[in-house]
Amino acid sequence: MPIEYRGWGLTPIVTRATDFFSATLLVEKPNGVRRAIGPLGRFQSPDAAASFAIEFGKASVDGRPVPSPNCETE
Repeated sequence: MPIEYRGWGLTPIVTRATDFFSATLLVEKPNGVRRAIGPLGRFQSPDAAASFAIEFGKASVDGRPVPSPNCETE
């Protein structure tokens, strides 16, 4: 589900591997330029992966340090 944050479009894409979920983030700048960032980590659930991707995108837009995934599996 895409969200708009400060004029930027953030769309998390979650994929399932055998024993974890992975997140990639599609970012659309206000001028329409798009790029994909990821994979961003390994997560125990699809909700955790999507939430992390959105927080990662918000930090990137704000110029803050991006978070590290804390829900990684081994």
